[in-house]
Amino acid sequence: MEQTHIGKLGNHVGNHGGTYGSTLVSQLVDTTAVVLISHYAGHVLPVNLEERLMPQLLGFIASGYLFKVLAALLDTGPLYVLVHWLRQWLEIPGEGAELSSIKPVAPTP
Repeated sequence: MEQTHIGKLGNHVGNHGGTYGSTLVSQLVDTTAVVLISHYAGHVLPVNLEERLMPQLLGFIASGYLFKVLAALLDTGPLYVLVHWLRQWLEIPGEGAELSSIKPVAPTP
C-alpha cells in the first residue's frame, strides 16, 4: 500500500499540507508510470491505433489519477475516526504526548 495512509495516521489533522501535496504528486507520478509501462512494455491498454496516441494516454493517466484522488478523499475521514477510536481503546496518548513517558503495564496472568 502506498505511504499515504501511514503518513496520515501519525499526524494531526492540521499538519497535512505537506503530506497531501507530496501524496498528490507521488500519485500522479505513480499513475503516469503505470500507464506508460502498461502501454509501452505490456501493450495491455485498449488504444485505438487510428487515433493519436498521446491524448489517449493522457486520458488513461487523468482517469487513473482522478480515481486515486477521490479514493483518498473518501477514505481519509473514516481513517481519522478509526485512529481516534483506536487511540482511546488502546489508551494511547493524543498529539504531543510521548509514548516513552507511559509506564508499561505488566500483563495479568
